[in-house]
Amino acid sequence: MISTAIGGFTPQRYVWTICISLTAGLRFLLAYCYFHWHLRVNMGAKHLLYKNLVTVAVCFHILENVALIVLTAISSTDNEDIHEKSFIPFIVCSEIYMIMYGILIHWTHRSKVVTPSSQILYSWFALCEYLTVFSNIAFHSIACVDFSMYSFTIVHT
Repeated sequence: MISTAIGGFTPQRYVWTICISLTAGLRFLLAYCYFHWHLRVNMGAKHLLYKNLVTVAVCFHILENVALIVLTAISSTDNEDIHEKSFIPFIVCSEIYMIMYGILIHWTHRSKVVTPSSQILYSWFALCEYLTVFSNIAFHSIACVDFSMYSFTIVHT
């Protein structure tokens, strides 16, 4: 457990608390974005069931994040009872959310139908993806120019 590894050591405890605190808002924003992304998926006749599953999954995601914040704010040395009571929901909600998210993604991919307009969209996506890859390669190949005056040798010792 992280709380055991950190223990009562002040620097580690503060670093962990700061990291979780800095990412807490982003975690809730991510839950919000996933919720709205899933709601845009059209599941046809099963849309109401899908929407309800998405809502439940996002609730587990939010509960997971709240439990993580409580776990971080109240260490086991401060209050072992509250720490333990927040650890259990954190683990349970985390596992349930990951399983539900996997099911939702699997369900969405199974229901996709390729239409001519989506083929055009995939073509544009593929073009943008290749442009991104090639521009990334071009950017990083600047290192050849930057280090042209050096020679690199691999020596077996």
